[in-house]
Amino acid sequence: MKHAINATHEPAAGVEGHGLAKGQDRPKVVAHDGPHEVICELKGIQKSFERETGHALRVLEDINLDIRANEVVCLIGPSGCGKSTILRIFAGLIKPTKGKTFYHGEKMEGLNPGVAIVFQNFALYPWMTVEANVKTVLQAQGLNEETIKAKAHRAISLVGLEGFEEAYPRELSGGMKQRVGMARALSVDPEILFMDEPFSHVDALTAEGLRAEILDIWDDAERNPSSILMVSHDIKEVVYMADRIVVLSANPGRLRTIVENPLPRPRDMRSAEFLRLVDQLHDIITSTELPDIEVTAPATDLIQDLVEPLPPAPSSRSWMRSLLGHPGSAGIPGNPGRHGRPLPGGLRHPCDLREDPVLGEGCRDARLRRYAQAPGAAHAPGPALCPRKHG
Repeated sequence: MKHAINATHEPAAGVEGHGLAKGQDRPKVVAHDGPHEVICELKGIQKSFERETGHALRVLEDINLDIRANEVVCLIGPSGCGKSTILRIFAGLIKPTKGKTFYHGEKMEGLNPGVAIVFQNFALYPWMTVEANVKTVLQAQGLNEETIKAKAHRAISLVGLEGFEEAYPRELSGGMKQRVGMARALSVDPEILFMDEPFSHVDALTAEGLRAEILDIWDDAERNPSSILMVSHDIKEVVYMADRIVVLSANPGRLRTIVENPLPRPRDMRSAEFLRLVDQLHDIITSTELPDIEVTAPATDLIQDLVEPLPPAPSSRSWMRSLLGHPGSAGIPGNPGRHGRPLPGGLRHPCDLREDPVLGEGCRDARLRRYAQAPGAAHAPGPALCPRKHG
């Protein structure tokens, strides 16, 4: 299991702020028995987006949140509460309208150098192989080809895709595509791994396996990532993954509460303690979306609605007898038809009523229509194909 850790950072020549020079590795984590160090922090964050009408849409209000070493943090809340926006502000992909972002205690400008992101929709280059997709982010760091190949191979092996290096995304399942995204993110040795609903596009069993694999990778104290920040809509998923669960409310997005997860790892999703925490989170989240309504018992003087039962459905034979106005027994073979000759099944067919053009034209069997129009003809050959059932 991981212990509390601090990250050590040595100043690099030619690096301004926290940017990494080409070829420079990311800071490594070092085991430490002290309190959890704060890696990233948001203070007083407010974010608004300009609409075409000229009016601003505020999506975040007064967000104060940190990510500490050696922990998994999950953001959960209703749709539109700003979960992904918070993740992108932490990563430096978008700037807040108000407030400050800090990385290891210093104000962050531009991209966060210590993070990598696993996206919801895989975000793979379809014309590149698995290996080439992973190599793209390493090439952007300016590493030499030998180092790029070694790091790519290590990341691909780490997520269990050995043997698929030359496969294209179209040849992979959804779970394998997400493994490529994970390998690409892990190949740059991030201090914090950001995951934006990473398992929402895979089936339940694949998602369960990927969660366990990510936690196994994170749990290795000898390597990064030190921490994980994940966005999710799945309550059971966040209880399984997170050490701290950040619950957000919407319109605009605010921090409602942060729930500490005391459950030991590995966690059993069927245990009573696990399900109790799931229920607690469910109550917190639904209370942010629904008003407090007192539920009372129904009044005793209410008149119940009267529902008249439908009459029993008649059999097709009795329906035919009532239609023909004829009380004869339909079940007796040779029951006389309109012209004194038997019909198939011993029934008087409605199409025999020549004076009724609706019934006469309603039958799809041309032979029966001819039968109804020719009194001297023999009984109709073949089965009756009338859409009405004959019983």
